[in-house]
Amino acid sequence: MSTQQQTGFLAAILVLSGGHARAQGFGPGVLAPPVEVAETNIGPIVAQDADADGDIDLLALTQGNGSVSLVLNDGAGSFGEAQILPFCPAFDVSSGYGLADLDADGLPDLITLLYETLCVKKGLGGGTFVPAGQQALLLATVTTSHAVADLDGDGLLDLLLHGGGSSGGFYYAAKGQGDLSLGPYGVLVGARQPTSFSAGDVDLDGDADVLSLETIGVVIPEERQLVTYANAGSGLLDMVAATDFLGVDDLVSPPVDLDRDGVPDVLAWNGLDGRIQALLGAGEGSFAPQLVVDAAEGVAQARATDVDADGFVDLAWIERTEVLEMLHVQRLVDLATVGTSVSYPAGLQGNQLASADLDGDGLQDVALSEDLEVYINTLGPIQDLGLGAPGGPTLAVTGVPAAGEALTILLDAAGGPTSGLLFVGLQPLLQPLGGTLLVPDPIAAVAVAAPGRVAAVWPAGVPAGTLVYVQAFVAQTGGPAGSNAVLLVPEP
Repeated sequence: MSTQQQTGFLAAILVLSGGHARAQGFGPGVLAPPVEVAETNIGPIVAQDADADGDIDLLALTQGNGSVSLVLNDGAGSFGEAQILPFCPAFDVSSGYGLADLDADGLPDLITLLYETLCVKKGLGGGTFVPAGQQALLLATVTTSHAVADLDGDGLLDLLLHGGGSSGGFYYAAKGQGDLSLGPYGVLVGARQPTSFSAGDVDLDGDADVLSLETIGVVIPEERQLVTYANAGSGLLDMVAATDFLGVDDLVSPPVDLDRDGVPDVLAWNGLDGRIQALLGAGEGSFAPQLVVDAAEGVAQARATDVDADGFVDLAWIERTEVLEMLHVQRLVDLATVGTSVSYPAGLQGNQLASADLDGDGLQDVALSEDLEVYINTLGPIQDLGLGAPGGPTLAVTGVPAAGEALTILLDAAGGPTSGLLFVGLQPLLQPLGGTLLVPDPIAAVAVAAPGRVAAVWPAGVPAGTLVYVQAFVAQTGGPAGSNAVLLVPEP
């Protein structure tokens, strides 16, 4: 079976290719140079399967506005010609757009918001959308944010909006009818004017709640609160918590589990001081901050993404300078930074950021809205060394190989939890690699449950060019099955 092998910024992964060894690492080449796939304008990127073929496609505002550009993915990370999807009615400004399966036919439909008008185009598959109707919204003043979620638990998607004046208003929703139409609007809760909002099950009770980023103060705002509105199950909302430590320039992501505890968290970043925080959810709607990155410049946007596929959240973010912007990728382990960030020029200010597996290799890639550029992850796929038995466990190895520092090893096995024996050993590297790779005497032999994690401390004086051999065996019906990972200690 394929063995998962991941290393830190200073480590590398050994891959067998034609009997020779080659090393690749999480360094400056982790993302390939960008490829422009469409001429777009500054605006959010929708990274979603638009034609229901299993590949992630990209949708963004078109140059000159009045439409969105859809580029379909061929499954290998390359894209065809952009399809221009005009707004309806024709207008040069969008208040929001997105893809959602409103009629529950398995094909995403296109939603565009134009001030007081909502327009829906039915998805027919293959990237084709046809007008399906438009209707007036309850109020002419809505934010640029909208959310699509099943608010009342009937299995149909509803539309969530905010209406009101600059100092306050309320959340309201249109009920999805299952036929691309939306029923009468209903007020869900009174609220202040939000900067943005998103929907997700924050309190883990099975229904969609609302996270609202709201500014405190009207004339001279001093800070923002992340307000949690809990869903009663029927769609009616009730404010249950407010996180009030955010600065006026802070922005937040939709809910995402950052610390792997099963509870939704939020990523927050600041446009002026470059601070990126993890707001860790407690499970009932409140959040606690943890500083993750303190960049030199302001952060225009940040996204949580597992770039090296080691099971830990990493970061991709856009750093704003006086004129230009830089794309950064930062490796994290348990929300702690490992090494320094890898940086790429990102062009003029105003980029929007998305991260998704665009080429189907299991690794997260990056897209920017400046002329819709795609950065493909070059870390993989990693090949099996061929030393393990089929059906054996998988190994994910992370850490920085330095004297006295711990190498974190994740052991997993198909079929659920099981017990295993983990070996860590050292062996010199011969280039080209020939003959049999012998199992060295272990420096650690640890019994560990799968899935589970163990740390082995590197001995002092490990020279560059040394192989670190990791092997695990688990008990199975047909006898023990093994799997292996081999890492190369790099030059300092």
